[in-house]
Amino acid sequence: MPNEPARLLTTREAADAIGVPRNTLQRWAHGGIVTPADTTTSGHRRWDLDDLRAQMRRYLNDRMCAVSFRRRTSPGLALRDVEHRHPRMSE
Repeated sequence: MPNEPARLLTTREAADAIGVPRNTLQRWAHGGIVTPADTTTSGHRRWDLDDLRAQMRRYLNDRMCAVSFRRRTSPGLALRDVEHRHPRMSE
């Protein structure tokens, strides 16, 4: 079906998909680093995997730019280096 909505994942499923512990993803959400696609009436977060990966890329890119800006004499890490070390982020 062409316009089938993406399946939303539980926090555990999303964390497994990007290669981090469940409590890490929960902490990131609580800290505003990432935002779930939906939250159930009982407070459980649901994640769109593509959106989560995009949010993490933006966050990491912003962090790397800040590091490069603060350390002009050091090149810092490029996003491609981070994605190379964490291949699940670039799937």
